[in-house]
Amino acid sequence: MMAMIKSNAYGHGLVLVAKLLSKRYRGVWFGVDSITEALRLRDEGIKNPILVLGYTLPRRLFEAEKKDIAITISHFEGLDELARLKKRPQFHLKFDTGMHRQGFQERDTAKLIQELKRSRLSPDGIYSHFSTASNRDFSKKQIQIFARMVEGM
Repeated sequence: MMAMIKSNAYGHGLVLVAKLLSKRYRGVWFGVDSITEALRLRDEGIKNPILVLGYTLPRRLFEAEKKDIAITISHFEGLDELARLKKRPQFHLKFDTGMHRQGFQERDTAKLIQELKRSRLSPDGIYSHFSTASNRDFSKKQIQIFARMVEGM
């Protein structure tokens, strides 16, 4: 399970919410927006797994690896930056299934697989962002796209 506590836990207090949830749910992951939020949690003693959902600057990747923070890779340039590192943080791939903010496109799945193999990179997870829960037809379309992309992996 991953609790989304990004953007200061949507105004409820990043550290407060993380501490409350980590006491109640030992293995819960925390989804945060930035490496800055992730590092703050680590500085406050939070040991739970953390995934940075937003873009992480290449110069900050070493901090993610050092502090055991997983990052999101959502474009080929990010893969290239990760491949250059000797010590790499864990990473998850983000697929764009219709939100159109960030993520690999379905048409790029074959190229993505090729790049992962060439770089000897293996993601720890794959995810997408569903844009709306109220539009069932669109959500079903996003699920279908995601399933095809995962199947291609």
